[in-house]
This record gives sequence, C-alpha cells and structure tokens, in this order.
Amino acid sequence: MSKQPAFLKEKESDIEKSVVSYARRRGVKCSKFTSVGRRDAPDYIFFFGGHVLLLEFKRPGGKPRPTQLREQAKYHAVGIRCEIVDDRIIGQGFIEELVNGTLYI
Repeated sequence: MSKQPAFLKEKESDIEKSVVSYARRRGVKCSKFTSVGRRDAPDYIFFFGGHVLLLEFKRPGGKPRPTQLREQAKYHAVGIRCEIVDDRIIGQGFIEELVNGTLYI
C-alpha cells in the first residue's frame, strides 16, 4: 500500500489558517465571510488598499460544488476576484497580488 504525500493529508482548516495568518502579517484586513441563507458564499473576504479578494478554501485536490462555481462567476461578473484555494502557497500568492496592487479579474 502506498502512502499519501504529506501535503495531501493537510486539512482545509490548516490551509485557511495559514493564508489568513499570512494576510494579517501583511497588513490585510480579513473577515470570515458569512451570508445568511447562502451556503455557497466564499469562506473569507480580504481588504487592502481599496481592493477586495474573496477566497474559498478546499483541502488539497478538493473540488468546489457546482453551486460554488456559479457563486464565483457572479462575483467575477461584477468585478470582484473570487478564487478557490487548495494550497497555502497559492493562497499566499493571491494575498501578494492584493498587497502589490496586481490583483485583476
């Protein structure tokens, strides 16, 4: 029996905590995003320099539900970046784009 690589054992909550902690260290305002009656809302909203980023966290290799993809498309349609993140390095990359002013739809 083959062993799973360590990064595949990482939990969604571990990735979320790592990215949120990184964002706070970079001076980004972070809030858990809850929307009453909308269970497909992204997990977190990040604010920096007048810009907004929404992130939905998944475990490594985790896939969003079709309803989450539709929700993501609605945000993109109004000019808000909304991404699915299943890796802490990718999540930190989005935070860097937000901080550096290079976050585009």
